[in-house]
Amino acid sequence: MSVEHEERGAGSMRSRLLTAFAVVGLLVVGSAVAGVLVIRSSSSAVSEVARAGVPLERANAQLRDAATGAAADLRGYLISGDRTLLTDLRTQWSGYAPALSRARVACRQQPGACALLAESDAAAQRWYARYAAPVVAGTVSRATASSQYAASRAQLSAFGDANSQVTALVERQIDAALRRADQQRRVGLWLLVTSTVLAVVCLVALAWLTVRQVVPPLTALRDVLRRLAAGDLEARMPVRGPSEMQAVAASVNRLADQSLRLRDAEFDRAQVRGLTRDLDRRMRQHLHADAVAEEVVGGLGAMGHADRVHVRFIEAGRMGPVAAQWSTRGLASVDPAPPGPTHPLESAGAVAARGHQSLAVDDVEQYLQGGPAGTGGAAAARAYAGAGPMVIAPVLVGQERIGVLVCARAAGRPRFDAAEVGLIETVAGDLARAVHHARLFEQQNTVVGQLRELDRTKSDFLSTISHELRTPLTSIAGYVEMMRDGDAGELQPMQDNMLEIVGRNTQRLRDLIEDVLMISKVEAGAVRSERLPVALAGVVDHVVTALRPQADAAGVVIDAFPVPAEAVLLGDHSQIDRMLLNLVGNAIKFTPRRGRVSITVQVTADELVVQVQDTGIGIPASEISSLFTRFYRASNATQRQIPGTGLGLVIIAGIVAAHDGQVEVDSVEGNGTTFTVTLPRLDVSRGTGQPTANVRF
Repeated sequence: MSVEHEERGAGSMRSRLLTAFAVVGLLVVGSAVAGVLVIRSSSSAVSEVARAGVPLERANAQLRDAATGAAADLRGYLISGDRTLLTDLRTQWSGYAPALSRARVACRQQPGACALLAESDAAAQRWYARYAAPVVAGTVSRATASSQYAASRAQLSAFGDANSQVTALVERQIDAALRRADQQRRVGLWLLVTSTVLAVVCLVALAWLTVRQVVPPLTALRDVLRRLAAGDLEARMPVRGPSEMQAVAASVNRLADQSLRLRDAEFDRAQVRGLTRDLDRRMRQHLHADAVAEEVVGGLGAMGHADRVHVRFIEAGRMGPVAAQWSTRGLASVDPAPPGPTHPLESAGAVAARGHQSLAVDDVEQYLQGGPAGTGGAAAARAYAGAGPMVIAPVLVGQERIGVLVCARAAGRPRFDAAEVGLIETVAGDLARAVHHARLFEQQNTVVGQLRELDRTKSDFLSTISHELRTPLTSIAGYVEMMRDGDAGELQPMQDNMLEIVGRNTQRLRDLIEDVLMISKVEAGAVRSERLPVALAGVVDHVVTALRPQADAAGVVIDAFPVPAEAVLLGDHSQIDRMLLNLVGNAIKFTPRRGRVSITVQVTADELVVQVQDTGIGIPASEISSLFTRFYRASNATQRQIPGTGLGLVIIAGIVAAHDGQVEVDSVEGNGTTFTVTLPRLDVSRGTGQPTANVRF
């Protein structure tokens, strides 16, 4: 992998942006200062006009109004003789003096205006003193005043000319001030527009520079990130552009490098996990500890993590010989004998001292020569000659140490890293479980063999005893029957009753022996049966007929529902008969007086369903799962002292299983029991009706 390094555009984008923004800021501030100065200058000119020109112009206008008003009132009086006009004249003229005072104050900063003002004032004062005041005072007659009116108009004309000159001067000064303000405003506007244009140009240049320097690296960053997100961990970003973008590119490349390393590491771990699972699977296929050890050393050797692998097991508290080992040509095999003083790292004591911890050393010879006291010194180092890095992992079953797994590399090779040590410990744990299971299997086989031998001995004993008991029982039953028939003379009623009890118990004992013999034959595989079509209708009739006397004696009613003609199966007639006899006999035996036992047979496409239902004492729910165990009897049956051997249901289950069927129990204590037997149905239309080969079960 190569990464392109370009220093083009080197420098910090931050410094560039700060410089550009500083220039733009200076331009904006400069234009603002210029605008403020222009506004102040223009405001100053306008203020000057407002302070001097406007008050002077206003006061001069008031002077003109006062003088012309007084002259108009005088002329009106002279024409009309109305003396009220003289009052108005005095009123008009009274406003002349205040206006003159204001005008004089306003023209102090304008000497030319003050001179013209004085000239106009002199003309007005002469007019009033010569022509208006005598008329107002009454010292001049109306006719005389009228004759002087032409001369008074000359004085008023002189006043008007001077007053107009003052007004024209003020207006010229105001116009000049306004022109100066307008010029200053245009200059300010030009400065503002110029600075704004410069600022916009700078901003455009800054934007162009930013886009040119930032967008290409960002585009490259986007493309690289998309490739990385898509799983292309080889993608790298060119390190170029501003220093910030170079830093981002370098960081992204480092992240990609780290992701690639993590992916490669995860791939390696996945491979190791796969190999470990495969090794664990192969270990579980072996049922002998040494075979498991051989599988482990070969599997670890194939992984390539070690140059030599061997396994030892603890025997009688001491570390035993090498159970299995694997090595490459570069590293010699280990002495298979049990570890002595020259192999202190593998002794049972050393393993116990380390507890559950593995021992990982970088150089076993240096460790032994300069390591802790008791590690063996030079002699032990020679025993491990050629080995460098080494890992000794305990093989633990729970808290019990049963051996060690030792992995070594040739001298000069790299040390075992943490992942490799973890792998070795994992394999050691799998080895411990596999060895433990193998030993348990060996022990189980031994125990199973002993139990089978014991069971065969028991079955042989029961078969022998049963055969030995059958002969005398047959003789007893025969002689009892002869005596009851009167062959030995007439019997008294009491004697006949005694013989009847003997006969009944002889039959019970004979049934027990038959059951024991049947169980023995079934378990020994000695029962042979013929497979012929069996019609359940005939079997049900025979069972009902045979057990009717027993039911009548017990006060129990038997309900046998009609059996369909197609209820036919392929089986052994005697065994099916015995199965149904046992089911119905049990139902009668466990049903109190005035109870009922019903027998039904249902036919489906492929099966026959036989149900025997009673209203008897039922079976406790917790004991139903144990019913088909030899010699097991329900607790409520033993409490009521109902006789039985506990073998009838076992025989029933064996017969049903031999006919590829199944038996189910549904019972509620105190409410009766229902036994359901399901058997394969024989299609008579396709069956041959001929015997099949004998079947063992």
